[in-house]
Amino acid sequence: MSTNHVGQCSFWRVVTPVLVSWAFTGCHAVPATPPEEADTPALSEAALQQALDQHWTELMADLALSPGEASTEDIDWSYRVDKGCPLVYDYVIDAPLSPTVGRQSTGRLELRASPDDAERFQLINRAAGLYPIYQGIRYPGREWWHDQLEPVAVTFSPGGLLPETPLRSPWQLKSPALSVTGLFPPLPSIEHDALWPVLASAGAGAGITAELHSSAEGPALPVRQVRVAEEVATDKERARVLMARGVDERGAFLGRYLLSEHGHVIAGAFVTPAAPDQVAHGSMRLTGTCDGVAMRPAPQPVDDRSLMVAAWSHFTRAAQEHSWERALRLFAPALRETHGDDAISALLADHVSLAGPQALGQLTPSSPLSVDDQGVTLVVYGRQVSDQGLATPVITRVDASQTPEGLRIHALRSTTDPQMSRWDVLELTEGALRSGVATAAPAPTGDDTPGAPGDNAPDEAGGEGR
Repeated sequence: MSTNHVGQCSFWRVVTPVLVSWAFTGCHAVPATPPEEADTPALSEAALQQALDQHWTELMADLALSPGEASTEDIDWSYRVDKGCPLVYDYVIDAPLSPTVGRQSTGRLELRASPDDAERFQLINRAAGLYPIYQGIRYPGREWWHDQLEPVAVTFSPGGLLPETPLRSPWQLKSPALSVTGLFPPLPSIEHDALWPVLASAGAGAGITAELHSSAEGPALPVRQVRVAEEVATDKERARVLMARGVDERGAFLGRYLLSEHGHVIAGAFVTPAAPDQVAHGSMRLTGTCDGVAMRPAPQPVDDRSLMVAAWSHFTRAAQEHSWERALRLFAPALRETHGDDAISALLADHVSLAGPQALGQLTPSSPLSVDDQGVTLVVYGRQVSDQGLATPVITRVDASQTPEGLRIHALRSTTDPQMSRWDVLELTEGALRSGVATAAPAPTGDDTPGAPGDNAPDEAGGEGR
């Protein structure tokens, strides 16, 4: 493909309306508000530019760029994917609904070259997730994996045109969520900008023209335009920073991409208006390649609230799968040393078997979550089911604190008392190991007491692996 390539739709252009729309169609019900009826005041382009600069700076924090030399004819600034060397991209897209509520989509894409046709590629959707955000914390949502997602075959047509080739959204089956051309914005030359046509499909900005929006700060914006903003270099190769600018039905769109001389988009970011006075933003990064520059995966949150939500989510998942070895890694070493792993595992296995996994409660954005000098406390609500099938409401309190291994749970207690004045269902602390529905195995004593684990807990618990 050459610099004359023009895409027929855009990854970001498709992503923007669809993923902003999970505000209305995602896994947690929210009253629907059609985009044309939403009360979304237009943000100034200056405000969007400031937001883009901030997200771009965060995205490029681990990648050092230096000024590059002017391009010469020996570099073919076109897209290339070598056979046997797929490109792996991770993306994160945030769409706020209000100052405190939003939706986040994450995923991994893989672009492969056809083994027998230089103009055929396959975009494989490796993983996708859709999560509610509350007060800056991501809560459990829906996740889909490779065997649940459809790959897409892509053909570059004569003349360098890339036809619309969307990946189907797993949460909105009749709408595209991601388009391959988002990985391939039309490439401009130093002398000429590249036009980026808007996606023409129902519900995604059909009929939008360059004259639809005008700016009080300047002339009407084009639907989408891409230019070379800067010639740069990484420690391995030369690169170009591309700027995209345009409009859609929600207002201005601004994007920035880093294109390497190997024909790879190393990183990309975009911003566009979302909820009133809010900015939807997304980023993608090349995290896997055989040659050239690859970026680190996106950093994970390190605040105690986010770590507690992640730790408890992974604990309940491990409990549902009866993977007690994984669950134990989320407990504080002192707690494990006091009672021993065998006793804790036996108690929890019997408790979940008899009371049901729902007795551990369901974590939602409304679950009370607090932080103090002693650590972080989470309260979740569930129910235990008796042998007769009767359900009793249960309140579970989880206390965790920082250890050398990361944030770990040091107390897990459940009760049927709304005042939480007693722990009649479950009590797992350094001073107690008991279940109201199960009998704990006797804790080892003396030299038979196993020591705390010496290995670090997995990254999912928020330990050093992050």
